[in-house]
Amino acid sequence: MNPNGNQQEVTPINRILKKRTANGKCEYLVKWLNGRQQWVPLENLRCPNLLEQFEKFNRQKATVNHYNAQTAIEKSEKYGFERNLPVEKFVGGMLLEGIPVLEVQWRNVDEHDLVLWQEAVTKCPQKVLDFYLNLVLFKQSCIIYTWGGHDMPKL
Repeated sequence: MNPNGNQQEVTPINRILKKRTANGKCEYLVKWLNGRQQWVPLENLRCPNLLEQFEKFNRQKATVNHYNAQTAIEKSEKYGFERNLPVEKFVGGMLLEGIPVLEVQWRNVDEHDLVLWQEAVTKCPQKVLDFYLNLVLFKQSCIIYTWGGHDMPKL
């Protein structure tokens, strides 16, 4: 209830964007459904599912960034989509410590990075779709067809 004795209005949250510590308290940057963004203290948030999703995503992102940092010889401090480079295409995918990631080839850059699958789908869904379509088409072309109960000879 607010000071007037009325119930407080609850505004639905679109998503949680960032986390910080201010004056010793944990705060989250919340994007409301109305588009407004605001830093909100943890104790004022009533969205355990969104908080868990955000924390899980950040743990996954930290794992991928750690891998990128370990495998880089001479890289800038930023990795993945934080580099703000245009995506040429995705060239591979794997599980990194159980986390689905894609290997991205940047346009006009020789380096590749690993990015979270979830982040890739959000930022460039068509490129992800193209990657999976090419993968499916490749696998279909590699099927060994049988004729008369015998495998056809390999070329």
